[in-house]
Amino acid sequence: KTEVTFTALTPATKYIVSAASINPYIEGTEVNVTVATETDPPPALDVGHKTTDTVVISWHHPKAVLVSYSVTYTGNGRSTSIVKPGDVNSCELTGLTPGTRYDISLVAVSRLGRSIAVNTSVVTDTDPPSSLAASGLSTTWMFLAWKPSQAEILSYELTVRESYSSAGRRFSVDGSQTSYNLTNLLPDTDYVINMAAISAHGRSV
Repeated sequence: KTEVTFTALTPATKYIVSAASINPYIEGTEVNVTVATETDPPPALDVGHKTTDTVVISWHHPKAVLVSYSVTYTGNGRSTSIVKPGDVNSCELTGLTPGTRYDISLVAVSRLGRSIAVNTSVVTDTDPPSSLAASGLSTTWMFLAWKPSQAEILSYELTVRESYSSAGRRFSVDGSQTSYNLTNLLPDTDYVINMAAISAHGRSV
């Protein structure tokens, strides 16, 4: 027999293996070799709380004694890498683009090498439009304008109701627009206007 398999070893650990030939009359010279087991990856990578521009990820520690973790996230044509200490098990990714898919990879780093990557994906929440304001008011119409969302928007959902009523009218506005002329209003009436953005990944608050 010219090979042997050792099992139940510790990841990222150096082992000295000794071998010698033995016959009924004499034992041969011992030969030593030093080998290192590979660094095992984290067994799971999970996505926790997320917003329009932040994502919190967490993971379980592998068995190896680690120096650090390497986190890489790619989205919107840009890739970013950060290093976290080996004793932490969570990380907040900030400065993300709303309504965007991010591919995240996590690598465990020991003194003896890097593990294979553990991967997951997440989509940030779609951000609503901002600075919605009415101008050019008349008795039956008003002109609305807003700043567009950062996410790539398919359409805006505009809801208009009289302040004393729970029912209202709903309008769909093309995602490329930043203004809308609201007509057929009642004179001397207070209105409540809400606006949400719709992207390929969902609806804003």
